[in-house]
Amino acid sequence: MSGWPLFTTPNRTYQIADNVSVTHGPHTFRFGGEVRRGSTDNVRNRRGQGRVQFFGGFTPEFPVIDSFGDTSSTALEDFLAGNPGGGQIFVGDSERHVHFWSFAWFVADDWRISPRLTVNLGLRYELNTVIKEDHNLLGNFDPNVDLEQVGINIKSPYNGDHNNFAPRIGIAWDPWGTSKTVFRAGAGINYEIPHISLFIGQNGVDNGTTPGLNDIPTGAIGSNIPGNIVATGINISPNWVDTSTPIFPVATATLNCDPNSGGTPCDIMGVKRNIRTPYVVSWNLNVQQAITSTTSLQVAYVGNHGTKLYSVRDINQADPALSLANGCAQFDTACEQMGRPFNAQFPFLEFINMLENGYTSSYNGLQITATQRLWHGLNFLVGYTWAHSIDDASYNRAVQPQNSFAPNLERGSSDFDVRNRFTLALTVCTPIGKILLATSRRMANQFDRDFARWHAVDSHRWFPERQRHEPDQRIRGPMESFWKPVALHAFAHRADSVF
Repeated sequence: MSGWPLFTTPNRTYQIADNVSVTHGPHTFRFGGEVRRGSTDNVRNRRGQGRVQFFGGFTPEFPVIDSFGDTSSTALEDFLAGNPGGGQIFVGDSERHVHFWSFAWFVADDWRISPRLTVNLGLRYELNTVIKEDHNLLGNFDPNVDLEQVGINIKSPYNGDHNNFAPRIGIAWDPWGTSKTVFRAGAGINYEIPHISLFIGQNGVDNGTTPGLNDIPTGAIGSNIPGNIVATGINISPNWVDTSTPIFPVATATLNCDPNSGGTPCDIMGVKRNIRTPYVVSWNLNVQQAITSTTSLQVAYVGNHGTKLYSVRDINQADPALSLANGCAQFDTACEQMGRPFNAQFPFLEFINMLENGYTSSYNGLQITATQRLWHGLNFLVGYTWAHSIDDASYNRAVQPQNSFAPNLERGSSDFDVRNRFTLALTVCTPIGKILLATSRRMANQFDRDFARWHAVDSHRWFPERQRHEPDQRIRGPMESFWKPVALHAFAHRADSVF
């Protein structure tokens, strides 16, 4: 059971983009760029209303024998008996005003080498700046340093990535010049634009309470630096001894992460100092064959590979072997902190989740598509895809691996993996539809002819071109006024009367 206040508004994104196209001989050059600024007013008090946990083993009135032969209660029995085993709660103020900038430019050339061969070349560069907070209330954790805070012992929470060049190439080839058989191939690199919540809103993790760099407790008791960030999640144990105090006593005035001075080790989530921007390499190869003048068949191989994808793991995950080495009894949960790799160096920290570039992904697919353009009132698009998508985690803010010492064991089929997919889009024109279609075409053609007969003679007069044949004498009288030039203001007045 848990809850939290969450406010991530207002979110603002300002964007300026432009591009230019120039044709010169067989080349069509395109170049342009964009500037983007994103910002958010963010409050993420995860576990702000507290979280009560029931582990089992705290209600001796309902004993069960587990696979190890131990007698204990189940988590459900503890819940029904009202015997919590622990809890988590957020302490402090997490309100942050964060922003960052993104810049990009590109240049491309569509080069028609011959009537049968066209080559597309392109290059794009992207730069995403490091996130900033208006009052420097962002921190980080470096295992080689300790806690860090912007403006105190670091200039930025992490280092920027400045080499995001994305080349692209494509080829279209008509080998026989008949426009019936075309081979196409292409490849390119696409970089991700990191979103702010990656760094201050990792809500997917389910071990610690702290979602990001906004809640590094540099101002808590036990911190190595005199920071002013007093916000983090702490783990608390129930107090069954003193009945005059709450079961979960929490001191909100002072954040104490130092167990040597009566505090509770705090949770944090840091970012690898040299974090890199994830990218995807995509490629495809296809052949398209015209079966008839209105029917075509395309067979394609499509693939991509994701590299340096974001990952989160607990680098301070408890190691049972280390707990035993420190004199703890087997299955003694009270000794869990003794088994954490960084406990000797950082005893005031419990879960240390780190954002890294540890994941990859891959996709390979065979795509077959048949297209029928309008023929006797029928057109359709039918496709079949045989594919397999594999990754370590299918979402940017996924839960941490079950075993942070071996995150590669999470690799498997993607959550959205679909091996076989059949699609059909069909349009049939009924007899009534054919009549309506023919009528609309006739009306459109008549409008085009009528509009073409009007010509502007000056800025004050408009008139329709006379018919090449003489009007029938029987209707010449009334119709002659129609053929006379009409003043512009009269024409405008008639339009106003219609609308």
